[in-house]
Amino acid sequence: MKKTILGGVLALAAGGAMAQVYVGVGAGLTQFNVDCTGAVSCDNASAGGKFYGGFSFNPNVAAEIGYIDFGTAKQSGYVYSTLINLDLDATAVTAAVALRGPLAHGLTAVGRVGVAQVRMTSKASSAYAAAPDHSETATKLYVGIGLEHDFTNKLKGSLTADFTDGKIYGESGSLRMLGVGLQYAF
Repeated sequence: MKKTILGGVLALAAGGAMAQVYVGVGAGLTQFNVDCTGAVSCDNASAGGKFYGGFSFNPNVAAEIGYIDFGTAKQSGYVYSTLINLDLDATAVTAAVALRGPLAHGLTAVGRVGVAQVRMTSKASSAYAAAPDHSETATKLYVGIGLEHDFTNKLKGSLTADFTDGKIYGESGSLRMLGVGLQYAF
């Protein structure tokens, strides 16, 4: 019995020694998949950013939480001969499982799957007035893929793609960010 308990304690200690906490930041180009039918101008591309933290259970499996700012899409169009400008902001809080696999020395593929609490906010204005902001929040699937390159044992560079959906005024649209980043392990 004592050997079994000792073995369990040693296994837990070894597992804890493999565990690692890390943080990451990134920036990139975002794309909103929203309908531009009837718009005078439509700019669905923007700049965005993200930060996240994770806990590696082993070199291949980690749990992560994060925040992604997908930037702002801008549209303008006429309603009853008045030009209306619409800004659409999107942010997401994510919780995901990250799965990593080595590709070559110092190069790792990473895939993320989880959920995102996506908040879409619209801001409409004209030359005469501004409408109150309107926001909607929805829980959606979150998926990410990427490549990580080891600069040191603790510092990595990354190329990532993050995907989810947002919803506002009963319309859904996809959101994505292609970016670069840095990740630091403690």
